[in-house]
Amino acid sequence: MTEFLEWGQGPPVVMLHGIGGAAKLWAATAGGLPGRQVLAWNQPGYGGNALLDPLTFGALADALAV
Repeated sequence: MTEFLEWGQGPPVVMLHGIGGAAKLWAATAGGLPGRQVLAWNQPGYGGNALLDPLTFGALADALAV
């Protein structure tokens, strides 16, 4: 199961970090989205998650959906 950092309540919005990022970096943004549940994901290769092999957009989408 995919683990997320979560802030707030309401309709969910999923945040995806870029290269060198991390889920925790979305905390400040979450504070600016009242009425939304912010879900931040540490992508494969970040936050202690194993890197995918092969690393493709399809594999990333599958990992996020689990």
